[in-house]
Amino acid sequence: GVLPPPVEPDRFSESGPSADLGLPKHSDIILFVGRRSRLKGIETLEAAIPVAVQRRESLHFVFVGAGRELELPDELSDHVTVVGSVDPSLMPLYYRAADVLVHPSLTESFGRVLVEALLCGTPVVARDTGDMPAITSNVFASTAELVDMLTAPETIASESAEQFTPDALRPRY
Repeated sequence: GVLPPPVEPDRFSESGPSADLGLPKHSDIILFVGRRSRLKGIETLEAAIPVAVQRRESLHFVFVGAGRELELPDELSDHVTVVGSVDPSLMPLYYRAADVLVHPSLTESFGRVLVEALLCGTPVVARDTGDMPAITSNVFASTAELVDMLTAPETIASESAEQFTPDALRPRY
């Protein structure tokens, strides 16, 4: 069988510290972590954000990672924060601050950021590609399905990622 890489539960956990990251209070934070590129599905998010914000004004999209500039209408600037690259040690803070992690990647082998977010107690939404359905049942196939999920973040199930911890994987190794 194929075993996924383990994720350290002491670093990524719900009970860890939080910090003021400068994100808007009283907003539904939708987090994207990764390269802002075509293969990571950035064009899907660019198409979904205007429709999602029109349907739910409280949405705020946060982008962590490097990549190309976002192509969004100027009137959405109050709904988008591009953080850029951050020190990996800060990632649990971003996961814990988010209401949902979105992973629209067009191609993916193993979505480590999904597991990290789940360990921090953050529900995830991912494109139905690669091994994403092995990590979460919250998958989408179209931009319309993604918009529907993002505009109802409170209905997205938070799932367990314990199967990806070293203790769970050790016997299988």
